[in-house]
Amino acid sequence: MSSSKQIDQLCIELVNEDSLKRRAAAIKLGRIRDEKAIPNLILCIQNDDDYLTRVSALQSLLWIAHPSIIDPIIDLVINDSNDLVRKTAIEALGNMKVYKSLPMLKSLQDNSSTSKNLLEIIKTTIEKLEN
Repeated sequence: MSSSKQIDQLCIELVNEDSLKRRAAAIKLGRIRDEKAIPNLILCIQNDDDYLTRVSALQSLLWIAHPSIIDPIIDLVINDSNDLVRKTAIEALGNMKVYKSLPMLKSLQDNSSTSKNLLEIIKTTIEKLEN
């Protein structure tokens, strides 16, 4: 199967009813590292009801590593309901050296409603970006 057809098929799998198939498709798309998959992976991190699928799609976006993924990752940090997804997104911002995320991260650090599970990774990421 050509790469383009394979990507198209995997993108269709991202909306399969079975979350295991969606996760597998997300990971395979990341391994292919083709920018054509970015819009579908972004939709996946924004809309999938399975947090592990969102984490898999986020990891795949990181493997593709295109500048267009930064704002959707910041949105995940702010809006996702799952701490593992948010933690993965915060780590990604630090690893990608997304300096524009510093004000948002500092705001989260100072916000009393921020989950204690996230405070350590926020602190670590802020330190990474400031040094």
